[in-house]
Amino acid sequence: ISFEELNEYYSKLQKEYFGGSVSFHEYAKFEWSRIPHFYRAFYVYKYATGFISAVTIAKNIEEFGTEYVENHYLKFLSSGSSADPVTLLKLANVDISSDEPYKKAFEYYEELIKLLND
Repeated sequence: ISFEELNEYYSKLQKEYFGGSVSFHEYAKFEWSRIPHFYRAFYVYKYATGFISAVTIAKNIEEFGTEYVENHYLKFLSSGSSADPVTLLKLANVDISSDEPYKKAFEYYEELIKLLND
């Protein structure tokens, strides 16, 4: 696939997405090349796992309060970059390799959807 093909496809998507409400500069077709989501391995994956982890941490703080913060969250925060992310998240009592964080995140997402529908 060439950059010309990517320019063409991206321009088509922009026009489909925005319809006639936006006029595009001739260089807008190159926008795809500055968006790392399209070409950096695991870039979007980091957003998803980060969101899932953050929701789990927030839910743990809501559920367990100060005890969780003192025994898990502060250890996680103070660990810096001392280990890989999966290991560090376990300090916050988040096992990203298990189903639990994903369940909590989807439950939270469902709560948000219900709020929108009310």
